[in-house]
Amino acid sequence: MTTGEVRLRQRVDALLLQAEWNWFTRGARQLMWHWSPNFGWAMDSPIRGWNECLLTFVLAAGSARHPIDPGIYHEGFAVGPSFRNGRDHDGIVLPLGMNSGGPLFFSHYSFCGLDPRGLSDRYADYWQQNVSHTADQLSALRSQSP
Repeated sequence: MTTGEVRLRQRVDALLLQAEWNWFTRGARQLMWHWSPNFGWAMDSPIRGWNECLLTFVLAAGSARHPIDPGIYHEGFAVGPSFRNGRDHDGIVLPLGMNSGGPLFFSHYSFCGLDPRGLSDRYADYWQQNVSHTADQLSALRSQSP
């Protein structure tokens, strides 16, 4: 590992240690976003439903200094009509996401920093979620081709 890599890792670790994830729950059973020093919590927006924010919950629950209770994932993120899917889309079952699966960004963004292989919980095998979501989007594109 180069000196630059070591410095980068140290900076990332320092940032992760400073993040007060529990503060972003506002004492509730959900993570909130859209706080600003000028407007506070004016947008009052909880992070929930299947989307690109899965990594936020992984980082928040795994925080060394300011973790959230892992139940906040189950009670805050893993709720709502856009979380569980389970419907068959031309032979492809999507465990999570909106009816059409939504943009691939939803599945893929969190996995830029988190390897989905072997990652599962009571809701999904996240590797299979990615494979199914991608296959569903490809199928939709093929059906639209002239």
